[in-house]
Amino acid sequence: MSTQTNDQAREKAKVRRSLLKLERRTAPMLPRPLFYRRAALSAGIGFGLLALALFAGMLGYRLTEHLSWLDSFVNAAMILGGMGPVATMETSAGKLFAGCYALFSGLAFISIVGVILVRPPGLSPVSPRGRFRRRKRLKGGLPVKIFRVAALLFLTGPIAAPLLRADEVILKDGTRLEGKVTIEMESKIVLNQGGNALRVIPREQVDSWHKCPWPVRTAGDDIAPSAPEPVTPAATATKPEVEFWPPRRGERYPNLTLYDHRGQLVSLASLRGKVILLEPVGMTCEACQSLSGAGKVGCFGHQPAQAGVDALEDYFPRYTGGLSISDPRIAYVQVLLYGLDLHAPSPADAKAWAHHFKFDERPNVYVLAGTPELIGPASFAMIPGFQLIDQNFVLRAWWHGETGTGDDLWTKLLPMVPQLLEETQR
Repeated sequence: MSTQTNDQAREKAKVRRSLLKLERRTAPMLPRPLFYRRAALSAGIGFGLLALALFAGMLGYRLTEHLSWLDSFVNAAMILGGMGPVATMETSAGKLFAGCYALFSGLAFISIVGVILVRPPGLSPVSPRGRFRRRKRLKGGLPVKIFRVAALLFLTGPIAAPLLRADEVILKDGTRLEGKVTIEMESKIVLNQGGNALRVIPREQVDSWHKCPWPVRTAGDDIAPSAPEPVTPAATATKPEVEFWPPRRGERYPNLTLYDHRGQLVSLASLRGKVILLEPVGMTCEACQSLSGAGKVGCFGHQPAQAGVDALEDYFPRYTGGLSISDPRIAYVQVLLYGLDLHAPSPADAKAWAHHFKFDERPNVYVLAGTPELIGPASFAMIPGFQLIDQNFVLRAWWHGETGTGDDLWTKLLPMVPQLLEETQR
């Protein structure tokens, strides 16, 4: 009885070894049931590694770019599958993580597929006669080495990201700003957010700032939170000014002081107290032409318009519960970022655009001529699109039509307009 038990134990151990370790080319062939079990085990391990790699990417995007779990899944899956990211990386840590994750994914996906399809090295798939047939074995553990290199690249990203990411300034209202702290004074901090975007932050508004990787507390933490930082009124401005760019959802919108279609300098912050529907416009954009009313008055500058798209004023009541875009509580602002020559437009271009689409006949519509400072990849990605700014001058929602990212225009952004108006009444 003891001998039979030992034989069964040895047989089970032999089966476990056959499932976990591939036999040599000269070893006896594996029975078909065990082969199927090992194939299922390999598939389980492979899909488990795939799920782990996908979750690691989702977690990285969640921590570095503060994306939603769904957006993190889309970006991680697209990179892991070799298609490339969907969202634009805005932080240094996010860019570093995305690069390392892309290098990892390019090698790991192939290696994981190799794990899923693993089979006895001396055997090929079942032949038409129902038997295994011999094949030559590839020498060397190349898939294992590739996977180790890919894993090493993936692990260096999270380790190096905290050391190379940008400085982070945390305001007392909870807003987080990233960039490079270039000037630190007792009264203010100057944060460079990339390019020419410099933001001056009064010290009393700062809760703490992190000059990575170590946090630095600021003096005067016992000072009560102050009012939002002041903005330059249009009356005191003598030339177009851009406070910083691009805007970020949940933060105060950058104050843009630009020439409007009437030839006057208009400060966007002077519209505080109204719900602002802002549309970044490229004058050669077909959708922008259609949404401005090309279907009624014709296209501007002999540019084509997008077929099947009506004017925004026709869609607006349908998705805002009957509100009119001419409602005095609403300001409709078009910022012309690109002219017909793809350079910054002039005030004369804004005047011609407004006159063509009859915006100059509406008191609550502003057509602003952008400046060269606004031209760049961030602005290009906004077109066509819309941004919704609440009465406190905070960006509440945005939608990019080209990529379909952000808050959906029809189900989220436009229906939010009456909600913001109700918040003001309460």
